[in-house]
Amino acid sequence: MLPIERRHMLSLALAAIPAGALAQTPTPPPLPSPGLVPAAADREGRAARSIGLSSTAYKVLTRDTGGAMFVMEQTNHIKGGPPRHLHHNEDELFFVLEGDYDVEVGGNRVSLHAGDCILGPRGVPHGWAHVGDTVGRLLISFAPAGKMEAFFAASEKMRGPGKYVAGTADGDALMRAIDNLISNAFAHGAAPVTIAGEASGTGPQARYRIVVRDHGPGIAPERRVEALKPFTRLDAARGASGHCGLGLAVAQSVARLHDGRIELDEAAGGGLDAAIVLPAASTST
Repeated sequence: MLPIERRHMLSLALAAIPAGALAQTPTPPPLPSPGLVPAAADREGRAARSIGLSSTAYKVLTRDTGGAMFVMEQTNHIKGGPPRHLHHNEDELFFVLEGDYDVEVGGNRVSLHAGDCILGPRGVPHGWAHVGDTVGRLLISFAPAGKMEAFFAASEKMRGPGKYVAGTADGDALMRAIDNLISNAFAHGAAPVTIAGEASGTGPQARYRIVVRDHGPGIAPERRVEALKPFTRLDAARGASGHCGLGLAVAQSVARLHDGRIELDEAAGGGLDAAIVLPAASTST
């Protein structure tokens, strides 16, 4: 997992978990073979996914390539794009299928049109925006796949259509908090590890809840408050050498900065549900 001392977490990526492990069930649904995806279609046959300002279709899934690649097509009908970000472990290729885009890589901004492409190398800040007056279509490839597919699945649940990232929230910090929950699940829990999101309530009571579930020994109810404190060592049942670190405490601090909280509960069937719960306003534009 990403070292906890890193200053900047990816705003569009949760990197460095074993490829393809996230968001998979013990028996993933079968995929069509040999991987043909017709124009305007999704690899899983789903209707268009609303992610940020885009209508998104997955073209190559993480498990199609054993984690080597994840590819998606984003269709933009309005102008805009995600905030500048970077990936520590994935290269990101932008290929314009239709329309006009501005892409910035390492401080250099270029205009791209149909047929143009540019690489956003790992470790280099980059961002993109649809700037045309007509529809835009952008093919985005990540190599290796890392946790990108899982991140976008969670993002689709966490943010409504037309919202990329917080108006007043720190998107990087929120993604880092989620990454820490995932890191904790893989380091101290047991497979399968899944991530899911849900929205509940209306008006001032509206909430987003992102749940990371593992199927390990869990954390005893009387230890859960302590587990959210820095440098807490839990007994060896939660990991062979116990748990001592900052991951859950950092996630709790970030949640509180956004008027939210971390909830630890027993997972259905055993294990731990670790959830970040945020007021809907924290991710609104």
